[in-house]
Amino acid sequence: MEIRQLEYFVSVVETSSFTRAAEKQYVSQPCITHSIRKLEEDLGIDLFDRSQKKALLTDEGKLFYTRACKLLHDLQDTMTEMTDLRNLARGTIKLAIPPMIGSCLFPYLFTSFQTQYPHLTLNVYEEGSFAANRLIEQEELDLGIIILPEENHGFPAPSLGKGKICNFC
Repeated sequence: MEIRQLEYFVSVVETSSFTRAAEKQYVSQPCITHSIRKLEEDLGIDLFDRSQKKALLTDEGKLFYTRACKLLHDLQDTMTEMTDLRNLARGTIKLAIPPMIGSCLFPYLFTSFQTQYPHLTLNVYEEGSFAANRLIEQEELDLGIIILPEENHGFPAPSLGKGKICNFC
């Protein structure tokens, strides 16, 4: 079963016509007919009563229509959610910050972040630098603010890729 078959089927039901469904889907009427017949073969049932001139659903077709609409709706919701995640419009970010920064600097940053990304959830953990690094290596955190001694010229940052060095100074 293909998504396109479900879309064609729902379109036939909603227009009560194979011809109008084909126009709505921008394909030929034989394409719609072939697709629906293949769907019926795959399911082993007739979805339409072909004794009528109008496209009327069988009892099985009525049940399948309900399920097909739900599947297409769920698919659209899933695609929207994935787009939101890709565009940082939705999701969760797990961040570790040193305790001193957490109380001084972070409240301002958090307010600004929430304004800019209202549907993202920011989970903040107060952790020391070594603990934050360990949690990032274990993929329990997405990001960590780490304070290093002045003589340190870089810190391995597994979240940036194996062997890469993160150095902001």
